[in-house]
Amino acid sequence: MKIVAFFLQIILFGYASFGFAEGLPRLVVQTGHGGDVTALAISPDSRLAISGDRNGGVVLWHLATGRQLLAFAGHKIMVKQALFLSGRAACSTDFNGNVRCWNPADGAMLSEFTLDGEGVLAASPDGTTLAVASTFGLARVIDPLTGKVVSATELPSPVYQPTGIAFINNGKSLVISRADGTLWRWETEGDKPPLCIHQGTGRATALAASPDRQSLLVGWEGGRASLHAADGTVIWQQQLDPEKVNDIAGISWLGKHLGAASNGYQAILFSTDRGSSRATLSSTGFNDYPQVVTATRDGALLLTGDHDGALTVWSAGGERRNRLTAAAEPISGVAVVRRDAEDKGRLLVGTTTQEQGFAIPARGGIRVWDLAGGSEIQLSGKSIGTVKSLTSRTGGREALAILTRSRETLTGMLGHEDILLRINPEGVESGGSKTAISAVRCSTGADRCLSAEYVDNSPAIVAASAITIFAPDTFSTGPRLGDKYVLMGQTIMTVAEGGSRALTGAIGLPIRVWSLNTGAETARYDGHAGYPVAAALSPDGKRAVSFGRKPLGGENTLHLWVAATGALTRKYPLPFEIDSLMFLDMDRVVAVSGHDIYEIDLTGGAYINFNGVLGGSARDMVLSPDRRHLFIADSGNSVGVWSLASRILLARLISLPDGTWAVVAPDGRFDTNNLEEIKGLHWVMPDDPFTPIPIELFMRDYYEPRLLAKLMNNTKLPPVKPMLDTNRVQPQVVIDKVEPVAGQPTQVKVTVTAKQMERNLIKSGLRDLRLFRDSQLAGYADYDLPLDSDGKFSRTFTVTLPHMQEPRKEASFTAHAFNNGQIKSQTSNKVSVDLPKGTPLRKAYIIAIGAADYNVPIFKALEFPPADAAAYIDTLSRSLVASGTYSKENIIPVPLTNNGTWNEKKGKWENNTYNLAKRDIIKGVLERLAGKNSGIKLPDNITSKLQPVTPNDLVIIAFSGHGYPPVAKSGDFLLATTDELPDINRPADTYINTDTLSSWLRDIAAGSITLIIDACHSAGAVDNDYKPGPMGSSGLGQLAYDKGIRILAGTQVDNFANEYPQIGHGLLTYTLLEEGLNAGKAKKDDSGLIAMKQWLDYGVSEVPRIYGALESGNYRTPKGAIVRAGNLLKKLNITTQRPALFDFRRTQSDELLSVIK
Repeated sequence: MKIVAFFLQIILFGYASFGFAEGLPRLVVQTGHGGDVTALAISPDSRLAISGDRNGGVVLWHLATGRQLLAFAGHKIMVKQALFLSGRAACSTDFNGNVRCWNPADGAMLSEFTLDGEGVLAASPDGTTLAVASTFGLARVIDPLTGKVVSATELPSPVYQPTGIAFINNGKSLVISRADGTLWRWETEGDKPPLCIHQGTGRATALAASPDRQSLLVGWEGGRASLHAADGTVIWQQQLDPEKVNDIAGISWLGKHLGAASNGYQAILFSTDRGSSRATLSSTGFNDYPQVVTATRDGALLLTGDHDGALTVWSAGGERRNRLTAAAEPISGVAVVRRDAEDKGRLLVGTTTQEQGFAIPARGGIRVWDLAGGSEIQLSGKSIGTVKSLTSRTGGREALAILTRSRETLTGMLGHEDILLRINPEGVESGGSKTAISAVRCSTGADRCLSAEYVDNSPAIVAASAITIFAPDTFSTGPRLGDKYVLMGQTIMTVAEGGSRALTGAIGLPIRVWSLNTGAETARYDGHAGYPVAAALSPDGKRAVSFGRKPLGGENTLHLWVAATGALTRKYPLPFEIDSLMFLDMDRVVAVSGHDIYEIDLTGGAYINFNGVLGGSARDMVLSPDRRHLFIADSGNSVGVWSLASRILLARLISLPDGTWAVVAPDGRFDTNNLEEIKGLHWVMPDDPFTPIPIELFMRDYYEPRLLAKLMNNTKLPPVKPMLDTNRVQPQVVIDKVEPVAGQPTQVKVTVTAKQMERNLIKSGLRDLRLFRDSQLAGYADYDLPLDSDGKFSRTFTVTLPHMQEPRKEASFTAHAFNNGQIKSQTSNKVSVDLPKGTPLRKAYIIAIGAADYNVPIFKALEFPPADAAAYIDTLSRSLVASGTYSKENIIPVPLTNNGTWNEKKGKWENNTYNLAKRDIIKGVLERLAGKNSGIKLPDNITSKLQPVTPNDLVIIAFSGHGYPPVAKSGDFLLATTDELPDINRPADTYINTDTLSSWLRDIAAGSITLIIDACHSAGAVDNDYKPGPMGSSGLGQLAYDKGIRILAGTQVDNFANEYPQIGHGLLTYTLLEEGLNAGKAKKDDSGLIAMKQWLDYGVSEVPRIYGALESGNYRTPKGAIVRAGNLLKKLNITTQRPALFDFRRTQSDELLSVIK
C-alpha cells in the first residue's frame, strides 16, 4: 500500500472553542448564516443537520425544531462541503482545501487537515473514517479523530479537479468523479491502483452513492444526470435542466427510488429508476432559491440550502415543511448616551440586515437598553435600516450613527443612501444624507468627527476609503485627512476621547496621527514588523498603543508610543494576538483576542484574563458612563457586559427582530419581555447536547426581573437550583378539538389532552393544566393530574366567547401544563375559532368596597371609605356612559360599605343600619359574578343585580380600608373586612388573604378586571418575590398574569395609604377620581380619551406629587382652593406614598374609560 502523507499537514486541538465550560449549560443565540448556504448534510439518524456558507461559517442544527446547536469556527473562506461521520465527528472543507473535524456534541475541534488544494469528502458507511480527494490527484482515507492516514493513493495524470467522492461495496471501495468526466474506482484495502470505470462526455460535477452502496448518481454540466452501476456501467442518462444552462451543483438519493439534484437556483426531484423528473423545488420569495440539496437516509425529508442563508425542509413530495434561519440580527456597533452625570445611561446597539436577502425578517436599526431599568426600550424617531457604524460624542450626551436605507432611484431601480443620525437619550434625529459612508468615529470631548467614505474613482485594486473630518452639529464636511490620502484594505480609525487627535492605519501603511482641527498629519508610527491591526489613543490623546500582525517567526508585541511625536516608549511581548484595543484609563488598556479579553497594565506589562468569553469575534466595545462596566458586541449577535472591578462576565444582551429581548447571566438567570416562547435563544445541556432547551423552560427558578440592573448594581441574588439537577422532561399538551355548544352560539367546548413524556428513563410527571383564550385563563385543572394507561389526561372545558368587534374577528386557544418539577411544557398548538357576530350587551360592574366601621380592637374605624365607595360608583358610572361604550342601564353599581354618621370626637360610626364590607358578602358577590352560588345570603337589592359575567363585560373592584402587611407565617397580604371578631385567637376570620381573593376571582370570565386597593401596605397584595410569567403558582400575582387582571396598589408594602379630611378621601381615590376623571387631567391629548391603563398610570405618577404638595401646603385643588395637610409626613415619620401598578396583560387592546369634552 502506497502512503502519500507529505502533502498533508495535521494540527490537533485539545480545546473546545464553542464547547461547554466546566460542564455548564451553553446558551445559544441562533446566528445562522449571513449569506448563501454552500454546503449541507444530514446526520445518519436524521436528527441533525450541518451547513456551511460562503463566509466560512459552519452551523449544527436540530432538524425537527429548526434550532441551532453550535456554530463552529475555523474556516476563513467559502465552505465547499460538510458531512457527518456517524456520531463521532462532523467535518467540513473550504475552497482552500482546509478540512476541519469537530465533536458535534460539544464543538471541540478534533483535527484539522490542510490538503494540497481544493478537495472533496466522503464518510465511510460505519462513520469511522473520512475519505478525501484533492486537486493534485491524491486520495486518502483518514481517521478524523486523530488525523492519521489509514490508506492513500494517487490518481493518474493529467491532473483534474475532483468533483465528488463516495464509498461503495460496504465501504471497501471508493469512487471519485473528476472534472474531465471520468469516474475512478479505488479498492482501499489493497495495493491496486485506481481504475477508470467510466469516461463520460463533458464535465462531471457531482457524485452520490445509493443507500445500499451499489449504485451511483452523477451530475454533469448542462443540467444532465446519469445512474451507474458500481462497476461504472451506465444504466440511464437524463436531462434534468430542460434549458441546459445550469450545471448540477449537488446530487442526492431520497431513499431507493427517488433522487434530488440542485442547479444553483432550484432543486429537481427525479426517479432513480428511469431518470424522469417528478417535481421542482424553487423559490417562493426574494433570494430564497435552493443552492445545495441533501436528504435523510429514508428519503422522507429533503433539505435545501438557500441563497438567503436559510435551510428549507421539504417533504419527499415537494412540500415545504420548515425553514431553519438565523433569529438575531448582526450587531455592527455600540455606544452609550446619558442625560447628565447622575444618569446610568442608555446603551445603543446598532444592528444590520445581512446580504443576499437574509432569511429572517430583519429590519436592522438601533436597539436601546435602559441601564437603570435593565430592559430594552423605544426611543422616539425612526432608526430602521442597516446601521454601519455607531459612536458616542459630546461627553456621551449624544451618539452618531450611519444608517443605510433603501431608496428608489430616478430609473426606478432600488438603491441605497447613507444617513447620519444624531441620537440623544430621548430620541433620534435625522441628519445629512451621504452616499457611501462606511464608518464614523467622534471625540466625546470635542465637536469633531471622522467619516470613512468609499472612493468610487480610486485606482486601488482593493476597496479604498477616504477619511474626512466633519462637524456633527451641522453635518458640514471639513478637510480630508492628508488631502488625497487613501486607505486600502483593513483600516484603523480611532479618535481620542477628550482630545483633538485621531489615528488611522491600513495594510501596507504606517499608523498616522492627525489633527482633528486642521486635518494635517502630525506624526506617524511605523514600528511594527507586520501590518497594524489595532490601535487606541489614551483619553487625553497623548499616548497611543498599537498591535501589528506578527511576521513569520516573530513574536506578538504591543507597542506604547507618544502620539505627538510617534516615538516608541515601550514594547510588551504577549503570548496572544490582539484584534482590538481600548484605553480604560491612562495606564490600562483592554485587549480583545479572538473570544478572550485581557486587561494589560502599561506600567509593568502584566496582563489579566477576564472571566468569561465572547459569543463570537468582537465587533465593537464601549465603556459605561461611570466607567465601571465594559460592553462588547460580538459576531454571535449579542452584547457582553463585564464588570471592570471583578473582570467577570455579568450577562449577555440579546435583541431579536420580533421585538423580543433577553438578558442572560452565566449561571442561567435571565430576564425577558417574552415568557411564552423565545424563538432564537435556547440552552444546550452537556448531558443531552443534541436537544435544544427553550430558555423559558427554567423560568420558575431562573427568571429574574430587572436582572441587568441588579447585576450592574452588585445586588446579591438568592441561590438557584443547578439546571442539571432539574427534571427537564416536558409533558406534551395538545388541543384536540374546539366545537360549538348546541344552542349556545357564544360558547365552545375545548378538549385538551396532556401527556406524560419520558426521556432517558426519566418521566416528566404531569400537573397544573392551563387553558387560555387570547392569553387569558379560560380553564384549569390543578395539582397532580390522574393519568390513564397511556399516561394521558384529557379534559373538555366549556368556554364563553366575546362577540366580534373590529379588528378582532377570532379567538385563539392555547394550553400548557407543568412537569413534577414545575417546569412548563411547550405551549400547545394554537386553535382559532370565529367569534360570534352581533351586538353584545356589554355590562360594567363597579364593586366598591368601603370598609370603615371596624368592630375589632386592632383596627380603628375610618372616616372616608364610604365616601370613597360612593365616589367610585358615581364618577366611574358617569365616565363609562361618557365613553359611549356602556349605557346607564348596563352599568351595575354594587356598593359594599356602611351607612350612618361619623362621630369625629369619638372616631367611630354611629346610627348605621347596615355594614356590607364583610367577608362573606364580598365572597358572595364575586361568586355570583363567576356563575357560582355557595348559599351565602346577600341583600335582595344586590342579588337582583348580579349575573354571571361574560368576556364582553368589564369588572372594576375598588377596596378602601385597612390593609395588613404580609405576615411572616404565610407571607400573605391581608385585607381587613368589618366582620366582628368571634374569637381573638382567630383573626383570620375577619381578613381576606390574597390566596382567598384569588380563588374568588379566578372563575370570573370578564374581558377586563381591574382591582384598586387603597389600603396600607397594599403593594404586598402581589408577592414581592413574584415573577410575572406562566409559573403555575398560586396567589394573586399569578392570577393577575394568567387572567390579565390589573392591580393598582395604593402604596408601598412597608408604607401607609393616607386619607385626608381636607380632601375627604383616601389620597389614591381622590387622585384617580377628582383629579384624573372629574378634572380630566388623566387625558394625554386633545382627543379627550382616557383608557384604563392611562388612568391607572396617572394615579401612579400623581399621588407622590399631590402628597408632597399637601404636606408642604402648596396643593391647589382642581377648583383652585389651596389645601394644607399639616406636615403629616414629619409627624408620622413616614415616606412619600407611592402607588404601584401591576399590569401583566399580554394583549395590546385597552378599555376606553371616559371621553373628556
